Amino acid sequence: MAPAWFRIVSWVMAALYLLSVAVQYNDPDPLRWMAMYGAAAVAAALLPSRRWAIGLALGVAAVALVWAVVLTPEIWGRV
Repeated sequence: MAPAWFRIVSWVMAALYLLSVAVQYNDPDPLRWMAMYGAAAVAAALLPSRRWAIGLALGVAAVALVWAVVLTPEIWGRV
């Protein structure tokens, strides 16, 4: 069982990721972002109680990192 502080932080993060899913409806490519935030919400919610969710969380982080590396050249110097 995870410590109480970790469970609280995980559930808060899961709620924030779900909020992020909800506000992506007006994005030009909402499905990709909704899927990413949704996967992060599931990982955050499962992390305190399921040991295998560590792999899920690391997988979501790896996909996000690769996606960030791919998108960086498109926005470098524009933002």
